[in-house]
Amino acid sequence: MVVQRSVVVMLLMIAFIGCGEDEPEKVKPNEVIEVERIIDESPTQEIIWEKDGTEMVLIPAGSFEMGDHFNEGLAREHPIHIVELDAFYMDKHEVTVRKFREFVRETGYEYDRWDDVAESSPTSRHPMIFV
Repeated sequence: MVVQRSVVVMLLMIAFIGCGEDEPEKVKPNEVIEVERIIDESPTQEIIWEKDGTEMVLIPAGSFEMGDHFNEGLAREHPIHIVELDAFYMDKHEVTVRKFREFVRETGYEYDRWDDVAESSPTSRHPMIFV
């Protein structure tokens, strides 16, 4: 009986020891990894939109690969394709619900998802979503 218990305990110990995490794959010392430069460190061009004082930054023209690179997304995210964009200005800070309401009022833009917005952005200071 003692021998049987010893065998069971040893088998359990072996099983638990084998449950450890695998070591992450290590890069070999002489292996070269190609890294594409993504961030352009050149000075940014900024403007102030005169109408409402919004700070904006220039997004330079360029291209990028759009789509699901990890094959984990939706069918509409395939195939991966190159998108080319002209330069454009983008607000430096998120557009708030208040600013978007002002835009809707001033332009007559029709927007019908206010109930959805209220769930995630309950105050006028929250970022605008569902645009």
